[in-house]
Amino acid sequence: MTTLMARLRAVLHHTYGRIPLSLRVALLISPVIVVGQYLTMRLLWEMQPVSVLQASSDFGMPRPPPRFMPEPGFRLPMRDYDRGPPVPWDNPPPIDSSGKKLTFARRNFIPPWQSLGGIFLITTLIVWFAAWWVMRPLQRLSRAAEALGRDVGSEPLAERGPPEVRRAAAAFNRMQDRLLRFLRGRSDALLAMSHDLKTPITRLQLRLALLPEALQAPIADDIGTLQKRVEEALTFMRGVHGGEPMQDVDVNALVAIIVERLQDTGADIELRGSARTLACRPGQLERAIANVLENAVRYGGSAVLTIRDRSDALTIRIRDRGPGIPESLLPRVTEPFFRVESSRNRDSGGTGLGLAITKDLVESMGGHLLLRNHPDGGLDVQITVPRQTR
Repeated sequence: MTTLMARLRAVLHHTYGRIPLSLRVALLISPVIVVGQYLTMRLLWEMQPVSVLQASSDFGMPRPPPRFMPEPGFRLPMRDYDRGPPVPWDNPPPIDSSGKKLTFARRNFIPPWQSLGGIFLITTLIVWFAAWWVMRPLQRLSRAAEALGRDVGSEPLAERGPPEVRRAAAAFNRMQDRLLRFLRGRSDALLAMSHDLKTPITRLQLRLALLPEALQAPIADDIGTLQKRVEEALTFMRGVHGGEPMQDVDVNALVAIIVERLQDTGADIELRGSARTLACRPGQLERAIANVLENAVRYGGSAVLTIRDRSDALTIRIRDRGPGIPESLLPRVTEPFFRVESSRNRDSGGTGLGLAITKDLVESMGGHLLLRNHPDGGLDVQITVPRQTR
């Protein structure tokens, strides 16, 4: 029983968490308004004699409106609390000072629960619309935060609306400006660091040419490995927000160039499928695909790249023929500098940054990166990028 109640609470909590804030406000306020209306109606009903006619013996009863008495001679039940025969309306008996009441039923009577239900529905819709109208600035702030997560250089948030909303928008824009200044400063520092690191590597390459050829090969490999790792580390620290503009990219041509470049080095790659043009940053998409494809060829020997085009997104799947990755380590392989030593050793040239960079690139385009082991062997990597207008 305890487990059932816990599950029920979890389901209710999950369901309530998916209800928009405007609807929550409507559901909380509407019952209060309806109860207040009902109590007010009851109070007015008791205070004002709308359907109850009291008269004295010397007061002639007026004829009621036609909507209540459509026919002459209509008979009304008249009782002195608990007794009294029906009498004709056109010949009423005298009403003395004992306080007799002459009442008549309404023709179009709506039961109270139906009235309350209708009032509740209408009130809920009105309050929901009002709450949605009030919450629009919060929705704009949410969309701006999502855009900032994808691209720190996105458009600033418009500072309009109530004072509280304007202050929140101004604070958000100040935060975005600080992030931009921080990233610019970091980029400048990394450019200087890149120059400082590449200069001695270039000098080593020049001095290498002076050595005997028998000694050049192993040293050249070490220098090449060092240069590649420095470039990968700088690329990761530089981030993915390089200010590249959005363009309509020919996905088929872009993928073909990447595949042909690797095939020229002897890589075994099979290309399947095609896609329409995609609005994206071509440099980011190229780097993401190339990183995954290079890993697949390096660790799997061969790879199959499949392009799948949908109306809402572009999906690129790359499957290699390697040993795969242990299931327990799959969530960690996109962490910076994480290496799966059992299948990727240092001699292969990996730095542990390829998939981390790819994940950042894909997420900056609003997509997601999925890694899983294929049932027939090998690692299956899926890159999904949503279609969006520029």
